[in-house]
Amino acid sequence: MAGVGFISSHRFFSAVWTMGLVTFLVGCEPAPKSLTVETTGRKFQWHHRYPGPDGRLRTADDIFAEGNLHLPEHTKTTVRLTSEDFIYTLSLPQIGVKEMAVPEMFFL
Repeated sequence: MAGVGFISSHRFFSAVWTMGLVTFLVGCEPAPKSLTVETTGRKFQWHHRYPGPDGRLRTADDIFAEGNLHLPEHTKTTVRLTSEDFIYTLSLPQIGVKEMAVPEMFFL
């Protein structure tokens, strides 16, 4: 009989430990972030401007990239889309987005 009591108390402490750990980890989950990226079609290529370490666009620490658009997961993202010379189509099939970039017009 002593062995049965040990097993049941062991399960009780395991359950308490697991519930406490899950509660702690859920409480530590970071708040969802937001990100704004400027994407411009120019000379048959996409040009992207990401905010730098300060988190703001159009400052000296901005990050520039060409070609593919890279976005972090689990982040609300706004893409400011425009073109400098022709009409372009931005297609993101993984998330079901397809937008057109027209010269001198901004799309969010």
